[in-house]
Amino acid sequence: MEDLLLLCCQRIGKAFLVLDGLDECEDHEVLTSKLLKISEINDFRAILFSRPTISLLAETIQSDCRLSVGRRSASAIKLYLQNRLIVLIERRILSKKTKALEILDRLVQRVDGMFLWARLFTTYVASMALSVAQREDALVEVNLPTGLEQMYDKIFSLILSGNKASWTLARLVFMWLLHGREELGASMLEEASIMSQNGPKSSSNDKFNDFESTVIVTCGDLVEQSSMPAFST
Repeated sequence: MEDLLLLCCQRIGKAFLVLDGLDECEDHEVLTSKLLKISEINDFRAILFSRPTISLLAETIQSDCRLSVGRRSASAIKLYLQNRLIVLIERRILSKKTKALEILDRLVQRVDGMFLWARLFTTYVASMALSVAQREDALVEVNLPTGLEQMYDKIFSLILSGNKASWTLARLVFMWLLHGREELGASMLEEASIMSQNGPKSSSNDKFNDFESTVIVTCGDLVEQSSMPAFST
């Protein structure tokens, strides 16, 4: 990666790198040292987001170049969680009797300033693979995974708990979205998924009744449809 970044900087001139979740990297000390070395290039600028657990950053980056967010995002995350939980209650995914709104402060504390974790958590709670009781247990569970990777693992486990047709479709959708050279609309993604399973001899009978909704549910809400319209992870 170091050589690739150096090559890019030499070719394109002034470069800006924004890297989020640096502390989630398994070898964050190695990655940090390489980024610091590359930052010595005059035309290279980097913004690194991380929890304050990487000692190398604290030791090498001057205090006037560090911005501590701390709990400043707590109110915004609380509002996000509140709106998401209200939607889940209105959609009857959560019971109206649930105490979700009463434990918002506890949820915000568990999120620990990570918006992505908050989104993944509400995605997990909304999963159709969970019963109402399991969803409510998740809201008060104290041993939920704290890392983003563990949260993703929990959602993927729910995807794999479905039938073979469901997780096969999910695998194909993730593959096309992650490796496609351009954004894929619903019709293109549906055609690609059908041909991947049935080959070029697929017929109109192979089409889905409601492909857009099927993709979102099958992929555990990790896939969303933009207004363009195109799907993205």
